[in-house]
Amino acid sequence: MTEATRAPEPTDSSYSGSYEYLVTDSYVCPHCGRVEERPYRVRLIILTCPECGENGRFLHESLVDRLDTVPEPQRPEEWTEMPLDERLQYAVREGLLDVSFTGPI
Repeated sequence: MTEATRAPEPTDSSYSGSYEYLVTDSYVCPHCGRVEERPYRVRLIILTCPECGENGRFLHESLVDRLDTVPEPQRPEEWTEMPLDERLQYAVREGLLDVSFTGPI
């Protein structure tokens, strides 16, 4: 979910005060589903989850939403046990989702 959050006050004297709010995007842990907010917009980020301790590719929430569109008959048996990033890789590899990894999200 995209939301505006107050940017931290810079400590150096070059700060002009013109960027009071930053837009953040939500990224979902592929293992436990924890949502992390970050002030940039990319398809995925690699983090160690502060909740489950797993290192992985946190997916932009829009990609997680798109995984729900993969038809159930075309999902492998272990779909629900697969981490989100592995589901995305499977869906793209099998041609079930058309995801561009460059350009706008």
